[in-house]
Amino acid sequence: MIGWFGKARQDGVYVPAMDGPLHANMRLDQAPALATLPGASDMAASNGQIFLSSGNRVMRLHGGTLQPYRSFDAPVTAIAATGNCLVVAEAGRGLHWCSDTEDAVVALPDHDADCVTAMTPLADGSVAYCVGSGGNGALQWRRDLLQLGRTGLVRSVSRTGEVQTLATGLGWPGGILALPDERLIVAESWAHRLVDLGSGTAVLDDLPGYPGRMNLSPSGSIALAIFAPRRPQFEFLLSERQFCTDMLASLPEEDWVAPSLTRDRTRPGTPIMQGEIRQMGVMKPWAPTASYGLALRLDRHLTPVESWHSRADGLRHGIVSVGWQGERLLALSAATGEVLDLGGVA
Repeated sequence: MIGWFGKARQDGVYVPAMDGPLHANMRLDQAPALATLPGASDMAASNGQIFLSSGNRVMRLHGGTLQPYRSFDAPVTAIAATGNCLVVAEAGRGLHWCSDTEDAVVALPDHDADCVTAMTPLADGSVAYCVGSGGNGALQWRRDLLQLGRTGLVRSVSRTGEVQTLATGLGWPGGILALPDERLIVAESWAHRLVDLGSGTAVLDDLPGYPGRMNLSPSGSIALAIFAPRRPQFEFLLSERQFCTDMLASLPEEDWVAPSLTRDRTRPGTPIMQGEIRQMGVMKPWAPTASYGLALRLDRHLTPVESWHSRADGLRHGIVSVGWQGERLLALSAATGEVLDLGGVA
């Protein structure tokens, strides 16, 4: 068992530029939408079918139409496909192994079930899952960030309920992926990096946003969702601990100065940054908005090779899940609830 892998860069307010394979574009806003589900929070593709979670239900996309698949008593926080089953994390309950013929429930220890953020199937039939925080729920990621949370963990669980702890003390593990060579890669969101759990080393570091869920294509390409952007203002405020403590204690969440999944500027009093103000009625695409849309494709060596963006003037922000339908890359925007077809990849 290993602990938190280190701290993010502390030598000043620093956010890496989006350049090279991460060069800004409009590809997310230009992509066709396969389906729209308000409140969609996660996506999984299995045997040519696409599953979407929203609130306490899971829907199945079939022939361009969304159909009900399962309903639960509590919100669904993450889903993953394994073989012919869909694994569903239900807040406060545990994991459901679902198929057309079964629904087996495995309870999780302690606080785990309240904050399952991502899952991946393992070769032995078990599932590795991430718990973002030991004190906050799955929807309270902004609070955990402002608290500089380091209580996340990774465990594996079998269908018979045998649990093994793989890592503790993580800064919101928001994504996990089992590679063909049996390495487990975890997205440690608050440290802006991907980590190999086996060696405890970063395999992709200093990302310009908070990395989340990942998925593997049949040919070995890896898709990575960046669910919110880093900004110099946010990096500075995170170093002002008393300010963050007072803000959490005295303001409603909608007034926090923090990253977001959606670009909502319709409510009076919503915090904005100076560079985000419209000039001559136009939102500049390079404005430093609290939300952003970004999905990456990595090669088998976990090196970025391609990216899809929805910039400040776009709508498809908050990419919370990515997956593959064959060799076609799909992305889920929390801001619009759309499943986006990003096309085939090389």
